[in-house]
Amino acid sequence: MSMQYHFYGWEHATVPAMSDQYAGIRTPQNLYDALSEVWCAETCAPRLRSEWTPENKTLGQCSITAFLAQDVFGGEVYGIPRPGGNYHCYNVIGDCVFDLTSEQFGDEVLDYSGNPPQSRDVHFAKEEKRARYEKLKKDLQAFCGRHPAEQVIFMNMCMLCEGDRVLALDKTGSSYSGTTFPGGHVEAGETFAEAVIREMKEETGLTIYHPILKGIYHWYRDGLHHVGLLYRAESFEGDLQSSEEGRVYWITREEYEKKELAGGMRQVLQIMDDENLTECFEEMQPDGHFLEHLF
Repeated sequence: MSMQYHFYGWEHATVPAMSDQYAGIRTPQNLYDALSEVWCAETCAPRLRSEWTPENKTLGQCSITAFLAQDVFGGEVYGIPRPGGNYHCYNVIGDCVFDLTSEQFGDEVLDYSGNPPQSRDVHFAKEEKRARYEKLKKDLQAFCGRHPAEQVIFMNMCMLCEGDRVLALDKTGSSYSGTTFPGGHVEAGETFAEAVIREMKEETGLTIYHPILKGIYHWYRDGLHHVGLLYRAESFEGDLQSSEEGRVYWITREEYEKKELAGGMRQVLQIMDDENLTECFEEMQPDGHFLEHLF
């Protein structure tokens, strides 16, 4: 149940920050998380501002974001030529290429090879762009000041049962591969229960009722606490359908345990099955993850 991103190059965007200027920002992935709370219409390029929405938060943010990322991680900024003579900016640090604002282009495939380097002086010769960069930097500093260096990311996973069957998910295109259960992240403004109900609907097409919290799956990496809330449910309605997260299907519990399970899933099954929630269970995993039972 590792963290998932959708910006270009996210899988390798783990280069370290050059300083601790921004609390909690240790990798470009951390920076993306923080900027997701900071990007706004005011930091969007004026020509695109009327189209900016929180759902398309990276729209018009490329150059100021790339130069801010350069401040934190070093490297170079390059630009992909776009219609109208503009450039879409992204970052290159050694062999690591990442584009924190690529999501604004949807399904369009961008070419990150052979593009020209971008000059900070040239871009910031435009006063409005320099002002947007300063605002983005100031807002990021304020955000990091409100949040401790050790932040917490909440996620969920649900074992949906029907008689002797469970609903399995075969992950696709993910660093967290293998057979698992559906789940995802808790979004801003959601309760934990609302989040798991939403994730189940998005990944399976089913609406679950009365999910029961069974335990916690916790791991620590890059200054972040990742907390996975483990649920079990038996009441649902709707038509089963798979999503981009992977194929979902019903399978007997015996057949499920014979599958090539994702890391940590056998311990997750122990928690899902345990009816005694007064005893604490904790076990160190080979990958450095911990499983912790709720009291």
